[in-house]
Amino acid sequence: MARFSFRLQTFLNLKEMMEKNTKNELGIAVQKYQYQMSVLSGIRQEINDQQEEFRKEGTSVTTPLKLKQRMDYIKAVQVKEKVQVDIVNEEKRNVDKIRK
Repeated sequence: MARFSFRLQTFLNLKEMMEKNTKNELGIAVQKYQYQMSVLSGIRQEINDQQEEFRKEGTSVTTPLKLKQRMDYIKAVQVKEKVQVDIVNEEKRNVDKIRK
C-alpha cells in the first residue's frame, strides 16, 4: 500500500513552527506582564502602608519634620507608581499585539 504524500507538507511544517514560536512569545509576554503587575501591586501596597503610618504619626506625638519626610517619601513612591503604570500598560499592549 502506498503512503500518502502531502504536496505542501513543508509549508504546513513551517506554519506549525511559526505558530509554536508565536505561542512561546505570548507566554513570555504574559509572564512579563504579570511580573510588572506584581511590582505595581507592591508599590501600591507600600503607598497604603506609608499613608497608614502617616495617619498614626499624625495622631501621636511627633515632629513636623518627621511628617514632612514621610509625605515626601509617599510622593516619591507615587511618582514611582505612575512610571510603573506606564510600564504595565506597555506590557499589556505588547501582549495584545502578540495575541493578534
